[in-house]
Amino acid sequence: MTATNVQLVTLYEMPVTKSTAGGIYRGAGDPTSALVVPMGSLYVKTDASATTDRLWIATDSAGTWAYFTASA
Repeated sequence: MTATNVQLVTLYEMPVTKSTAGGIYRGAGDPTSALVVPMGSLYVKTDASATTDRLWIATDSAGTWAYFTASA
């Protein structure tokens, strides 16, 4: 399922350069290549049902995502 109703929760900056380094996003469904954000951005899946799809990180700035596996 593709991410829907994606909302930006917050942006964060690099301390020295003050350039935007990424953000924290939330939405329903898995993030896909259509959700292109800065590398290191986080995505919280609001309709997650398994320990493998609650939190995602952008591994590049081209729309590639990897998920974290939670213990519970």
